[in-house]
This record gives sequence, C-alpha cells and structure tokens, in this order.
Amino acid sequence: MPPPFPNLRCRCCAPSKRNCAWTTRRLSTKFGDGYPKLAELGNEMAQVDSAIGTELKNLAQRYKNEYLAAADTEKMLRAKVEEQKQKPSTLNQGAAQYAF
Repeated sequence: MPPPFPNLRCRCCAPSKRNCAWTTRRLSTKFGDGYPKLAELGNEMAQVDSAIGTELKNLAQRYKNEYLAAADTEKMLRAKVEEQKQKPSTLNQGAAQYAF
C-alpha cells in the first residue's frame, strides 16, 4: 500500500501552517491586527490550507480509483470461478449421455 501522503508538499504544509499560525498570533499581539505582515501571513495560511485541501482531494480520488479497480478485478475473478464451477457439471452430463 502506498504511503498516505505520497506528495512531500503536503508533509511540508502542516509545519508551515503551524509556523504561520504561531507567527500570526505573535505579531497580532505585538503590533495589533492592522500590521501589514499579518495580511501576508493570512494569505500564506490560505495557500497552505488550499494545498492541503487539494492534496486530500487527490488522495481520496486515488483511493477511490484503486478501490473501483480492485472491485472490478474481484467481480471478474468471481465470474471466472463460477464459469469453472459449471464446466465439471457440463462434462459430467456429457459423460453420462455418452455412457448410454
């Protein structure tokens, strides 16, 4: 099974988001809400949130595709098994008719 976060970008997002949140709180306390750097950090946090959301959507889609492929394979294999189960019965009927 592949790692849950194959894209390293997402692994970097969480620490970046924590860093931004901590810096935002620190600057807000020190300089007030009107400080220009706070707007920059707010934008950066929005980008990080967006990147995390995009990565989660990609991950969900990938797992959905893998599940559907596995379900299709299982369905095909079950059909093959049923087909093989029917062969001996058909052969036995043919043998019985030949015997008479």
